[in-house]
Amino acid sequence: MTRPRLTAAPPTLYVMDISYFSGKLEAYLRYQRRPYLRREASLGPLIGEVGRATGVMQVPAMRLPDGRWLRESSAMLAHFEEQDGSVPVLSHDPAERFLMRLIEDYCDEWLWRPAMWWRWMPRESSRHVGLRIAREVLHELPLPAAVIARTFTARQRRAWLTGDGMHPGVSDAVRDMYREELATLEGLLAERDFLLGAQPSLVDFGYFGPMFRHFYCDPDPERVMRREAPRVHAWVQRLWTARVPGHGGSDAPGREQPHFVPIEGAPFDALLERVGRRYLPYLQRNAEALRDGEPAFDLTLDFGTLRGVRTHAFRSACRNALRAALLALPADARGVVEQRLAPHGGVGPLVDLDPVPSGTQEPLRLPMEPLGLSPLALGEHMLGSLFGHTPASNARS
Repeated sequence: MTRPRLTAAPPTLYVMDISYFSGKLEAYLRYQRRPYLRREASLGPLIGEVGRATGVMQVPAMRLPDGRWLRESSAMLAHFEEQDGSVPVLSHDPAERFLMRLIEDYCDEWLWRPAMWWRWMPRESSRHVGLRIAREVLHELPLPAAVIARTFTARQRRAWLTGDGMHPGVSDAVRDMYREELATLEGLLAERDFLLGAQPSLVDFGYFGPMFRHFYCDPDPERVMRREAPRVHAWVQRLWTARVPGHGGSDAPGREQPHFVPIEGAPFDALLERVGRRYLPYLQRNAEALRDGEPAFDLTLDFGTLRGVRTHAFRSACRNALRAALLALPADARGVVEQRLAPHGGVGPLVDLDPVPSGTQEPLRLPMEPLGLSPLALGEHMLGSLFGHTPASNARS
């Protein structure tokens, strides 16, 4: 069957140079040699172009030459995987494909927590990033950069740390989640250039989100990575510069399936333990809270209790998607997944609770037609979110 081809004209990619998910998607597009026009999304374009067209003031977002749009990094990677000329970053084996998607989701939605700690708690990193955001993203505001930086830094700590379950009793554990990931990746990279083999996989791009723009680029966590995990430090650079052989892009013929090592055995046990004992219970409890109308909930895990964790509708959508993918597997593949996760808490958090509607478009179907929303209403929401208590969708940076 012929796969769809991208148009020859380059699309416009809206990104932020400090953004977790922008770095993830850009690394993938660079690897696939897919051309794009890069546009830094400051407050004006974020409201008047991205938000107006997609309904969320969030990067990365891509405007295609035909006027349609792509958004949400995982959905965008899945979209590009279907385009002619892409080198697969997913295994052909259905059980392995599911596990790769599960780990990507974990990297996106759970490692966000230590990434925010290392960005906004240490003094040097918080000052550095706060000023960058003031000068690169919020420079249209008629306020001094130092004032914007201080206000935004306080807002981020309130919204994503103390306002999202962290307190002094678990602060060190949240901080040390970063070192746990470094130890796992350092072990995997002792055996190979990329996490699942000689070529990048979806697991690489999933991990790249937090590891690049937060842990590698922010001053405090970069020092930790350089000193304690030199293989990870080198892997970040290697993935950012990785390119498929040949010219790539939409003009290239389809290529052979890369060989990826199975996600099993000792090298992956610690990772699957964190996924199974922390992330999946979090997804289940978050879905229960959304179902019951709870704005926040407590979550007791192996390192302590997160108090007042904010209920996130999008993460209910993540759970719904993982649940549907698991249940859609052939019986033998589902059996493999259940066997792999059984020592690490099992798949109960995905299957024991029915899907809880998130209020978002599920599944997100791409490309999407522009919505044409009012920039005035979006601007009011954005400014209230940036300097208030409610997280704005684009503040995940």
